Amino acid sequence: MNAKEVWSILLCAAEAAARTIEGELAVAIEAIVEEQLSHNAQLTPPEVRLVRHAAFDLSRFATLCDGAFKGYCSCFKRNGSHRAAMYLIAYLIIFQYHTLGESAVCELLDGCMSHPRLCEYLQYLFTTSLVTQFSIPLWRTTYDDPFVQQQVIAPLAAAAKDAGGDVAGWLRRHISSTTGPSPDSFLRETPAASAQAPRSATSTTNTVNRKAGRPPQLHTSAPARRPSHEACEMAVTAPAPTRLPRIKDAQLPSRPRAAKAPTKPIGFTFHQRAASPGATAAAASPSPSATATITAVGAAAAVAAATTFNNDSADTTPRPSSSQLRRMLNTSRTVPTTTAVLRREACMRDRQRTHAEKALTELEVVARDATEYELWRQAQAEEEERAREMRVVQRHLDAVETEERRRTRSAHAAELRRRRFRNLRTKYQEELEARKSEEAAARRQQEQAAQHQRTQQLYERVAALERTNATKATLAAQVKQESEDLRAAAQEAKEERQTQQALLIQEIHVMQQRIRERKARMGEERRRAWADGEVDAALGRMSVAELHEALERIRAEDAAEMEARHAYVTTTRAHAQAERDRLEEECASAREQQRQRRQSKQTQRAEHKAAVEEARASRETARMMQLHEKLEARRQEARAVQRATREAERQRRNESLLRAQDSTSMEQGRWHHYEAGLVRRSKWEQQRTLQEAQNSV
Repeated sequence: MNAKEVWSILLCAAEAAARTIEGELAVAIEAIVEEQLSHNAQLTPPEVRLVRHAAFDLSRFATLCDGAFKGYCSCFKRNGSHRAAMYLIAYLIIFQYHTLGESAVCELLDGCMSHPRLCEYLQYLFTTSLVTQFSIPLWRTTYDDPFVQQQVIAPLAAAAKDAGGDVAGWLRRHISSTTGPSPDSFLRETPAASAQAPRSATSTTNTVNRKAGRPPQLHTSAPARRPSHEACEMAVTAPAPTRLPRIKDAQLPSRPRAAKAPTKPIGFTFHQRAASPGATAAAASPSPSATATITAVGAAAAVAAATTFNNDSADTTPRPSSSQLRRMLNTSRTVPTTTAVLRREACMRDRQRTHAEKALTELEVVARDATEYELWRQAQAEEEERAREMRVVQRHLDAVETEERRRTRSAHAAELRRRRFRNLRTKYQEELEARKSEEAAARRQQEQAAQHQRTQQLYERVAALERTNATKATLAAQVKQESEDLRAAAQEAKEERQTQQALLIQEIHVMQQRIRERKARMGEERRRAWADGEVDAALGRMSVAELHEALERIRAEDAAEMEARHAYVTTTRAHAQAERDRLEEECASAREQQRQRRQSKQTQRAEHKAAVEEARASRETARMMQLHEKLEARRQEARAVQRATREAERQRRNESLLRAQDSTSMEQGRWHHYEAGLVRRSKWEQQRTLQEAQNSV
């Protein structure tokens, strides 16, 4: 597994997630990950899938990782260093621990930060009480309790169970099993290795063992020096001592600091500077004749020094070309104004002043003789006249040569320009093809990612539909069962009411029949009593008044009984109606709650779909804007390079034309004046000859 490459890409994604929480990121995390993946072609397809999935999850659960990081900082009073690394560690431990395995996770965590800080952070994550006290209150602002308990606390508890309380030993065990033997194994193998090693190695091993046997010093005056790369490779023969921490003791040694890069010599550049104003004024103070002498002496000394330098450096380094010399002379060098530089500059000025005074003294000694001085001045004037004439002729020849060189240079420049344009056209075509291939590859990759995302979303949608259908079926079955129960209860109540009504009606009919029979019997008895008369009275039967009283009493009892029966029937009907109303209200409230739940689910689904669509549109817009900015930057760079090339060519051509035109016109004017003088002298000679001839005649 390419642990370092995968960790670096995921660390970039974690940094982007951290900036997203702070509101400073304007580019999608997926675009950053895709750009990093384009530079790491050695990753395998499973690793690429892991990186993309982790980047997507980091963008989703950035708040969760931020809560773990802030809880750790609040618990241990730490600053905000290693924020992105701790985001990534929390994500790997919570969401990828069971998928990757503890060995792969420990391999990714190796070297991400100092071992004491890593052990402390993992110990915080594995301690449920600390997480509950400091991180869960931050998580509850975004996530609910079931998600935190099932998706966060449970994986952390499983990882803590695998660690067994000894986080440092757990990391050392897995890291040593994946990357090689641990420092403890080297120390345990030291006696056997020292027995097979040479004498020098044995002495070194004994020295290391003596150093390792000393008591640990928590506060040292200077940090331990890191051994060389060869010594680290020879750790089995001569193991390096375990580095102790500076503040507190830890179960793992601290990570050694990176070796310092070797210092590169830059040389002294103060010899290449121009002459100082003081030296220039001192050199310009003598008279013109003294200046000429000093110039001649300095030129001779410079020629001798150049000859000596060429003789000395001919065997060491080749002479630089004219273009390199011109570039070296045109390049400005900055020299730090240190005390040594100022002292050297003062010494150089003193030497120049001494040489100038010496040359002036020699010149004054030579110029004491006036005759020799006059002769020397005449010879100098003649020499200057000859030099002036030679300079005129040389300027004419130089003008002709300059014109020839200009033509040759123009032709060569035109050829170079045509060649450069041809190369630029070829390079532009190659870049265009490469850009097209990159865009095609990026488009294919995006289409594959989109297809994968669509497939995953399709699977998730099918699963969600199945879950929704199952929930709907369950709710429908519950509603149907409740409706059937209510219908059965209503039917039972109705049947019971009908039965009670039938019983009441039957009792009423029986009572009416009894009343009719009693009335008939009483009428028969009354008629018989009227017929019998005194006999009935004598026999002890009731009289008419008594019969009336008995009839009234019976009627009152019958009316009271009928009233009681009517009241009972009315009460029973009211109770049944109230029970029916209560059942109808319960059914209506259940239907309303079900409708509200269904409507809330539909609203949440629509909001989630709109949020997903908006996020996808924003990512697509950001990607298109980034692509547009990149293409625009490339186009602007190409245009700037082409514009600079054209401007430099135009400037060089104009300068060469102006230089050639000025020198040519100057030389032509001088030669015109010279020819006009010759013509005037020849004309004057001819006129004088003619005048003499006329006078002689």
